Amino acid sequence: MRRTAVTLAIVLAGAIPAAASTMVHPGMAPSTRVRTGPAITYDAPFVNRVRPSVTSMTQDQKNRLIRAILLLKAAPSPWDPRFSWYDNFVWWHRKALACQVDQAHMRPAFLPWHRQYLFMFENALREVSHDDSVSVPFWDWTDPAARAAIFSPSFMGPNGDRQQDHAVLRGPFRKSRWVLNVRDAKQGDPLQYTFLSRNIGSWPGIRTLPTVAHVNAAMAMPYYDVAPYDVTSDVSTSFRNHIEGWRGFSGMRCSKGIMEPVKRTNRTQTERLHNAVHLWVGGAAGPTDDDSGGTMTLSTAPNDPVFWLHHANIDRLWSIWGARQAQGNAYAPLVATTGMRGQAIDEVMWPWRQSGYFVSPRSVLDHTRMGYDYEDAPVAKGAG
Repeated sequence: MRRTAVTLAIVLAGAIPAAASTMVHPGMAPSTRVRTGPAITYDAPFVNRVRPSVTSMTQDQKNRLIRAILLLKAAPSPWDPRFSWYDNFVWWHRKALACQVDQAHMRPAFLPWHRQYLFMFENALREVSHDDSVSVPFWDWTDPAARAAIFSPSFMGPNGDRQQDHAVLRGPFRKSRWVLNVRDAKQGDPLQYTFLSRNIGSWPGIRTLPTVAHVNAAMAMPYYDVAPYDVTSDVSTSFRNHIEGWRGFSGMRCSKGIMEPVKRTNRTQTERLHNAVHLWVGGAAGPTDDDSGGTMTLSTAPNDPVFWLHHANIDRLWSIWGARQAQGNAYAPLVATTGMRGQAIDEVMWPWRQSGYFVSPRSVLDHTRMGYDYEDAPVAKGAG
C-alpha cells in the first residue's frame, strides 16, 4: 500500500464525471443548476491514503483527527446554509431514513451509500483542516485494545455519566463543547438531548460487542444480497443483511415519516454486528421503556464521532469480503426492483446529487479507485 500524502485534488481528479459541467468541488457551494445525468466513475491514479486501525494511531494522528472534526463542526456547510458542515452530514443521515427517501438502510445500498458518505466526510475533514494526513480510522469491535483506545478521554471520550443523563463529560466532545444541533423528530427521540450521551452496554440483549465468530460468520456469506432485499433477506446467504444485523423482523413500514422494521411477534433474536454496535455504544436512556437510547441509537447517530470509526470498519469488512468473491457476486440487485429507489447497481443514490456527484452503487464498488485503502490487519483480532 502506498502511504504517499498528496493533495485532495488528486483524489477528486480521479472521479470522472459523466457530465463534467455539473460537477463541483466538495468544498464549494453547489450551483443552482438542476443536475441530471448518469453516475460518475471513480478512477484515482493511485491509493494516496490508508485508513489505520485505531490501535496503530499515534497521539498526534488522533489530535489531528479531533482538530479536523471540531473545525468541521464550526465551518458553514457548503451545501445548506441551515447547518454547519459537520451537521449537514448528520442531517443527511437523518433524512436517509425518511419514507420518501428510504435508500441508506435496510436495503442493498446500505454499504455503497455509507462508503460514499464516509468518503465525502473524510474529504471534508482534510479540506477544512488543510491537512492531507487526516484519515478516518477503523474500529475492530472484537479487539479490547481498540475499545480502550477509542473511549479514552484523549480520543473519542469515555462513557456518559449516569448522574447527568449519561452525558459525556470528558474529552474533546464533552457536554457544553460538543452541541447536538440536528436531532431526531420527537417521536423517534423523546429525550431531545443537546449533548452527546452514551450508556455503554446497557441496551437490552446487547451487553457485549460482536465477537470474532460473529464477524467470520458474516464474511462467509455467499451472496452480496438476496430478495426481497430488505430486513427479511436470508441472513444465511445475504452478506449485506447479515452484517447490517437485522434479526427477527417480518418486514418494513412507514411510521410517522420514518421507515422502520416490523418486529415479529414473540421476537427473541437480538440484532447483530452493525446494528448491535450502534445500540451497544448508545445504550438505553431515559425513564421510559419506549426504546429511548443514547446518541448512537438514533437516526442522528453521526452526532457521536464514534459513528465514523464504526462505519470505517463496516466498509473495511465489505472491501475484504468483496475481494474474496466471484466477480458476479459483488452487488445485487443488478436491475431496478419494484418499490425501491437507488438500490439497483446503476441507480443514482440520494443525496449526493446535492453535492454535485451522481453516485451509484457501481461507482463505489472498488474503493481503491476512490484513492484509499485500509491498513493490513486481521479481519477480526479479538477473542472468539
